[in-house]
Amino acid sequence: MDSQTLRTYEAPAAALAGRVILVTGAGDGIGKAISLALAGHGATVVLLGKTLRKLEKVHDEIVAAGGPVRTLRLLAFALEAEAGLPMPNAWPRIAARFAGTTDPHARDAVEQLAALFGDRSVLGPVRARLADRNVPAAERRRALDLLRRAGDPGAVPLLAELLGDADLRAAVIPLLGAAPDATAAAQALLGAFRGFGPAERNAALAILTGRVELARALLGAVAAGTFDRRDLTALHARQLRKLGDAEVNRLLEQVWGRTAEASTDAKATIARLRDTFRNAPVWAFDAAAGRRTYERLCAACHVSGGPDAGRLGPDLAGTWRNGLDYFLENIVDPNAVVGAAYELHVLTRRDGTVVSGMIDRESDTAVVVRTVAETVTIPRADLRERQRTTQSLMPPGLLEALPEREAVELLKYLTEPR
Repeated sequence: MDSQTLRTYEAPAAALAGRVILVTGAGDGIGKAISLALAGHGATVVLLGKTLRKLEKVHDEIVAAGGPVRTLRLLAFALEAEAGLPMPNAWPRIAARFAGTTDPHARDAVEQLAALFGDRSVLGPVRARLADRNVPAAERRRALDLLRRAGDPGAVPLLAELLGDADLRAAVIPLLGAAPDATAAAQALLGAFRGFGPAERNAALAILTGRVELARALLGAVAAGTFDRRDLTALHARQLRKLGDAEVNRLLEQVWGRTAEASTDAKATIARLRDTFRNAPVWAFDAAAGRRTYERLCAACHVSGGPDAGRLGPDLAGTWRNGLDYFLENIVDPNAVVGAAYELHVLTRRDGTVVSGMIDRESDTAVVVRTVAETVTIPRADLRERQRTTQSLMPPGLLEALPEREAVELLKYLTEPR
């Protein structure tokens, strides 16, 4: 290529399509000029610099100049784990530019960022897409996630209706837990509870015991006889007490009683349960019934192999080989030995909501917590208190609270080869 051609050469508009290019010092000067030029020829540009305000301005110029949708998608991807960020001044203009786009990638990125920035203008279309049963299941699940990030206050009636949809129910339950109308959310969850599967019941109970208003409704239903007390475990009792609400504590004492046992008595309890099991005609007890008890009490935190192994507690695959004492010691006195990965963290939001679980990851702006029901992203600005305990997420008293037959059946299931 001769010098004349070089002076007059103009690169095709899409010459850099599909390329991701990182530019340092992109906030001003040559770095800014290069960033604008690269984006103008189809590249996805990653902007680095010392001043966030300058980088945001360059980003806004790229978008305003018709920069590629990839830039918007990259921003949405980079902020995927964040929550409740302030809306940039230029956001309404950017959102308006992509309003009505037929590009599904652009629409997805705009809606995700709108939810993150608290732009409620997207909620109507998203809610309509969720309610339409003709929309593909993946699209409806994505709509649910958008409503979760945006905190849609008007979605409770729709979410209550969707509890009847088996394909979406598991994703709907946590959303009701965060609904502003706690009374309606509690009524929906309690009314549909009997139709839930084991995993869905665990998720619903984690939600109902994690917020004062929902906990009062749950315990009120137990006291009134409209909710089966046997569905509550010692784990739920611990979560309810952590709420620190006088009315919740009063109702809990009324319907549950005191179940905590001092660790000094653990050895005697283990010996008693060991004798009970060994003296029982174990052959006459039903391991399948033990499995059902396991699914009700244990499966929310423990699994046996598979991709979710150890999500909240150790993987139980193959642990039957450890024998009876292994299970008795770890169930009766779970706080005797607790690995750092399984220590309980209790986080209290500014509105009084309590989230108990294990820390998955953290950033400067948010904490991601794995709970029994879901993975929750909590903005640091929304945290009032954070407590790390040396206790296991599994509380003591699980076996002692069971009728003797159920305890033997559970231990038979746990100790049988499978």
